[in-house]
Amino acid sequence: MTAKSLSYAERGDALLKRAEIKVKGSKRGRVESAIQDLVESVKLKGDNATAYWLLGECYEKKAMKDDAVDAYERAVRIDPDCVAARDALNRLG
Repeated sequence: MTAKSLSYAERGDALLKRAEIKVKGSKRGRVESAIQDLVESVKLKGDNATAYWLLGECYEKKAMKDDAVDAYERAVRIDPDCVAARDALNRLG
């Protein structure tokens, strides 16, 4: 039996899930690791508003405001109904 390799989209989704786990109740070091997963996730599947929103959250936790704003803006471009990203943009002004 051979193992099926994941498509780019499936791998992107898997990286998003792993990042979500890392961010929940995370410490600063896990946020950095989550950022790495999310950056790779959006490279593989660039139409995932949730991944961009979570990337923005991680950047905010690291006080990287410009990067956070960029990630939130990308999330809203992909999904104009992404309330969490819109709220974050309003908060960051």
